[in-house]
Amino acid sequence: MATSDDYQLLWVTRGNAEVKIDFESHRATAGCFYFWAPRRAGGWTRSPDFSGWELRFSIDFLDGGPPDQRLLRTLGYFHTIDRQPELKVEAADRSVLELLFLQLESETGTGDFGATVVQKSLLRILLVTLQRKYPDFWAGVPANATRRLVEEYCLMVSEEFLHHRQIADYASRLGVTPDHLAASFRKLLKFSPSQLIQNHLVLEAKRLLTHTGLTIGEISNRLRFADQAYFSRFFRKLVGRSPTDFRLSPPA
Repeated sequence: MATSDDYQLLWVTRGNAEVKIDFESHRATAGCFYFWAPRRAGGWTRSPDFSGWELRFSIDFLDGGPPDQRLLRTLGYFHTIDRQPELKVEAADRSVLELLFLQLESETGTGDFGATVVQKSLLRILLVTLQRKYPDFWAGVPANATRRLVEEYCLMVSEEFLHHRQIADYASRLGVTPDHLAASFRKLLKFSPSQLIQNHLVLEAKRLLTHTGLTIGEISNRLRFADQAYFSRFFRKLVGRSPTDFRLSPPA
């Protein structure tokens, strides 16, 4: 497994693939999509009869300014720390998606006039189409102020947890008190605002321990802990093992 700065997706159209995303394994069968956001470690092995599509792109390729940034922020399948990074597409929907991939492929490397513009447009259509089919994490939850607050907090944490980990900082920017934010979380989710930050920190620590040669002290600094001892206590409390033990024997 390796981490990447790109967005990636895999679509299995025939056969199957063994997919790893961070430290979880999945068996992808025909019709399944899997998704990786930047920094997520992953990879896959294919069955002999595998057929499908792999797509990766950088934010620099797609970035048309704030509209594209908002689009990428709201694609649920790329923000899956609290949900499954899988989408099962019904057979009736596959022909439309197949056509989009074929069109993207036909515009790649041609040098034709406007090819990059067409690729970006097709990519946006594909991403939006997949989001419309992705299971709604908030199904049954009214789209009210409480839900919007929790959604925005989750997105902010996913982008900023390395630099901001005080609930009060996020609450202030969201225009609410920390107590109000915590109460909103209790209404909708099974964990607290602080637990979400901890989950992101632990996952990033696992990635750094597994996929880099950084020392424990360097990882502690990268994650902005006060010192290595504090980081080690934090990691052991949440993972049940020391950082050194995890590095020597990571999950298979």
